[in-house]
Amino acid sequence: MTNQFDIEKVARQYSEAFKHHGDTPAAVFMPKGRQSLRFASLTNHIRTGRCSILDFGCGLAHLKSHLDDQSIDCEYTGTDIVPEFILHASQKYPKSRFFLLQDASDIPEKYDHVIACGVFNMLYCQDKTEHEHYVFDTIGKLFDKCTSSLAINFMTDIVDFEQDGAYHQNISSLLGFVRKALSTRLTLDHSYMPYEYSVVLYKENRIERPANVYLS
Repeated sequence: MTNQFDIEKVARQYSEAFKHHGDTPAAVFMPKGRQSLRFASLTNHIRTGRCSILDFGCGLAHLKSHLDDQSIDCEYTGTDIVPEFILHASQKYPKSRFFLLQDASDIPEKYDHVIACGVFNMLYCQDKTEHEHYVFDTIGKLFDKCTSSLAINFMTDIVDFEQDGAYHQNISSLLGFVRKALSTRLTLDHSYMPYEYSVVLYKENRIERPANVYLS
């Protein structure tokens, strides 16, 4: 399991990026022009009625801006490991809730939808097998905190180059885990960028028989 030092090291990297780039996608290591594609893929399934959304690893709450632009009616809460992000986001969106958090098991309540954008793009430990265990453990904790869906994204390992310190999640390994441990009802979107994909896991996956359709 990842240790406290690794988490704090990642937090320092984001803090330094924020000092250099300010409230921009570059401060959360997201190249300009791609955030909207990610956010759309992670939120396209959220369309009806008012809901509660937890943005796990919210960064500078850029997802909040996207939700507002898309007129998604929600009670938004953001969490992050970087104190500067939480302070800045709280000042930018005073009507939303933000709190500092390092482990998903410490989330105090449940939300209709949990979204984790870019959270798993960096290695928290050098052993990739150990890191994958950490990723799957965190996904399980996040899925437990949603009542409707969990949306997450990853960089794929189907690439010709991996930057040092980056984490690329094997799709087959991920799907094997979530189908066995969490839910068989899911969507996989590998259409919006060639080296990245998103997965939405749905909480309700009971099957109505004999119609053999998912209940909702």
